Amino acid sequence: MKIVLFIGIDTIAEILLDKLKTEIADVHFTFLASEGWGTHSMLIEGDRGKAAAGTLVFVTNDSFYVDGSFKLYLQNLTVTANHGDPWLKKFWENVFKCDFQGSYNKRYTKSCGDSSQFSKQQIETFASFQRSVHVHHATYVIEKAYREVMNNVSCQPFRTRACADKFVNSTKKTPLISGTGERIQVFKDDGNGFMGFNVYNIQTVDQNKHDYVKVRKIDNWNRFETT
Repeated sequence: MKIVLFIGIDTIAEILLDKLKTEIADVHFTFLASEGWGTHSMLIEGDRGKAAAGTLVFVTNDSFYVDGSFKLYLQNLTVTANHGDPWLKKFWENVFKCDFQGSYNKRYTKSCGDSSQFSKQQIETFASFQRSVHVHHATYVIEKAYREVMNNVSCQPFRTRACADKFVNSTKKTPLISGTGERIQVFKDDGNGFMGFNVYNIQTVDQNKHDYVKVRKIDNWNRFETT
């Protein structure tokens, strides 16, 4: 067994696991994976799961989710209601495995319907995806910090270095309140995230079936909690 530190995104992990399952069958690698790996089911399907078994994945703690606004947005999202987002149709095709009329890259055998919407499970998955949580929390903090600075008469208009510094400092120090009333400090003083991690171990749960099993929580003060 060889232990490998993996720092990369899920699509790179997918390519790597495909190579391992076909070309290096006699060696098993155990990965210590960064949050970019995530908890994507596609990385543990079939032979990929065998190649990934034993991996420890560090995932941003999403238990501090502030509110349900993003879930509501996804619930109401349709392609016809899209306001010119060029990436939504590609995402839609990938999720529903269909092609829109006029799509230049036909990959599937069925056409996409204008009335299709995400399922409840899909919405939960998208909303808890750590990059979604990052953006959600950061956007809330930046908006609150901006309002705070703009309420300062000396920063109207927002044109000075001093106001920019106030905005940056306010962004670092502004807390959020979770849906359960918990105070969340999103950023450290150095600008890095301050949300803690959940640690998942990829385990065999049935014949040729694998799952992400939560084994530890590391809070934003680096305190460990074993599950």
